[in-house]
Amino acid sequence: MTRLLDLGIEAFLISASLVAVVGQRLVRGICQECKIRDPLSPEILKRLAPHIGADKRATFWKGAGCETCQYTGYSGRMGLFEVLMITPFLKEIIEPNVSALTLKKAAEREGFEPMSVDGIRKALHGLSTIEEVFRVAPPEAEDVPQVPIEELPVPQETEMEEPPPEEPLASVASVRPKKILAADDNQIILKILRNILESEGYLIITAENGLEALKLALQEKPDLVVTDFLMPKMDGLTLIRKLKSQLSTRYIPIIMLTAKGEVDSEAEGIDAGADDYLTKPVNPKRLLTRINRLIKRPSLAQM
Repeated sequence: MTRLLDLGIEAFLISASLVAVVGQRLVRGICQECKIRDPLSPEILKRLAPHIGADKRATFWKGAGCETCQYTGYSGRMGLFEVLMITPFLKEIIEPNVSALTLKKAAEREGFEPMSVDGIRKALHGLSTIEEVFRVAPPEAEDVPQVPIEELPVPQETEMEEPPPEEPLASVASVRPKKILAADDNQIILKILRNILESEGYLIITAENGLEALKLALQEKPDLVVTDFLMPKMDGLTLIRKLKSQLSTRYIPIIMLTAKGEVDSEAEGIDAGADDYLTKPVNPKRLLTRINRLIKRPSLAQM
C-alpha cells in the first residue's frame, strides 16, 4: 500500500479499490528420497522460540543428499505466501503519510501473518528446511536478537603519495588450477595418479569406489575425471553413464583406466561415453598428454 501511495495514487482510491495484497517467495523443497530429521543448532532454536515456544515435540527435517537430488538435499521449489486482506479497519487508516510499520501492526491485529510464519509452518511439515526458510524469508528483525557492533576507530586522514598504476589482474579462470577427480579402488594407483597430476600443478580429488566418485563429481564439478573400469559399489561404466546423463556433468571429459587390454573393453568404455581410454600400468607421459588434450579442448557447453 505504501508503494501505491508513493506512486501518487490517492489514498481514498486505494482504500476503495484494493481488496488484498499477496506476497510470494520461492524456497527449495526437501528431497523426499533422502529426508532425515534435522537436529537444529541452539542458535536456530533461539530464533524459532518466538514462533514455536517451548514445544519440544517440534521436528524439523532436511535432505541427507543422494543421487536423485545430486547430493544437494533439495528437490523442486514451493512458494511461501502472505496475504493482506484490506479490512474495513485498514481502510480507515490508509492515509497519504501512513507508515509501513503502522499498516503492518494494524494488519496483524486483523489476523495478517508474514510469509516467514508460512515458511516455518512448511518446515514443521517437512516440506522445506528451516535454514532455507530463514535464507529466503527470515523473521522480522525484532524477533532476532541484535548483536552489538563495536565502533571502529576512524583513521586520521594523512597525506599519501599517489599509488603506482595497478597492473591488470589475471582472470580467475587462468589462476585457478584445474581440478581432476581420480576414482580407483586401489590405493597404490591413486597415489601414483596423485603424484603424476600434482607434479603438473593439477588439483586432485580421489574416490575409492564409483558411488563416492559420483557424489564428488556432482558436488565438486571437476574439470576432468579419471576412472577405473572395475570398482566396488558402482563400476566405471555405470559411473560414466550417470555422469553423461546429468546436464551439470555431461560435458566433463572422462578417461577410462583398466587392466584389461581387450578391444571389447575399450569399446564398452567409449560406448558408455568415455572420451579416452588407457590401460594399466599408467605411463605418466601418455596420461598427461591425454589429460592436457581433453582439458584444453573446448566443450559443447562453451560453444
